[in-house]
Amino acid sequence: MDVFPTMLTAAGGNPSAYELDGIDILPYVAKGEPLPDRNLYWEQGDQLAMRCGEWKLVLNGRLVEGAPPEDAVHLSKIDEDMSENRNLKDAQTHLVAEFTHAVKSWHAGIEERWEREFSVKKQGKTSH
Repeated sequence: MDVFPTMLTAAGGNPSAYELDGIDILPYVAKGEPLPDRNLYWEQGDQLAMRCGEWKLVLNGRLVEGAPPEDAVHLSKIDEDMSENRNLKDAQTHLVAEFTHAVKSWHAGIEERWEREFSVKKQGKTSH
């Protein structure tokens, strides 16, 4: 998500002219400047995930595509457990609640925008 705004900036373009999820990371790559703090969100099928600093939350996570979820909720502290073997959901219930709300709100916004801007029915078009 950061590739387009970074390459656009490197080519002399202006990323603020576009609605983008990513940011220009050229100052980080070229000058070693710190990246701004930000939450990262993504989805794959019915799996939702969020990264917030050292924490990563995965809802309906699967290690194998098409398999049943390994855990309905999995919370990892990446800096201490890069392989994400320990599920800290029961020890950090307040973070699970906060992150679950955040990732579901992000996803609802994505779905609403998709329906509003790209839905065939909303645009009065037919698909073939």
